[in-house]
Amino acid sequence: MFTGFTRQEQRILLFLIGLITLGLGVHHFRRRPKTDVLFVEQESGEKQNISEGIIDKEASTIMPSPTQIPLININTAALEDLCILKGVGPVKARAVIEYREGSGMFRCVEDITNVPGIGPATLNRIRDQITVGDIAPREAPPVVPSQGAVSSDGSGGVLPTPSCSPDPKAKVNINTADIESLMTLENIGETKAKRIIEYRRRFGMYHTPEDLMKVRGIGKKTFTQNRHRIVVNH
Repeated sequence: MFTGFTRQEQRILLFLIGLITLGLGVHHFRRRPKTDVLFVEQESGEKQNISEGIIDKEASTIMPSPTQIPLININTAALEDLCILKGVGPVKARAVIEYREGSGMFRCVEDITNVPGIGPATLNRIRDQITVGDIAPREAPPVVPSQGAVSSDGSGGVLPTPSCSPDPKAKVNINTADIESLMTLENIGETKAKRIIEYRRRFGMYHTPEDLMKVRGIGKKTFTQNRHRIVVNH
């Protein structure tokens, strides 16, 4: 096979050829990709490389899913915690705290829409992030029999059924009236009634009936329509 070489030289040459062949094989094997790479879209929008095969135990730490993140209790959360909510900045977060301090705790997550500046759109964005804690739901008003109550004098007479709705002609103390009572005024709907309550909570009691015109959306025409029913008793 190798002419002109001694037997010893031929053995050495074959040995060297074997080493070269082995080296080329190892080099080729090392250059082959060990695994296929998959690209997985993370929730943040970035792509993460995941190799099939050997998994790094330190890199495979399970991150908490969004459902495992603690809910924010809007009845107790601090300002910085409320600012974490989507679409709720420092101004709205402060309004949430002022509302619960002035009007009491939120009974359900939907009550947060009573806070100025927070509407249904904001609620839909943060509904899955908030809770009201262990707050009992509002009790339904007692059902009054339509035929009225029986007289206590034993005569068997029937007393008139008390009305659960505010009297639409009664005087309205704008310093103490609730939303339902305020809505009995002419041209005062739920939105304006909430503004009346919010105004007195932020700036104090009304001193004169005319102070009602300081509320946004209530002008001289609306005030004139209701002047005969408005009182400002403290």
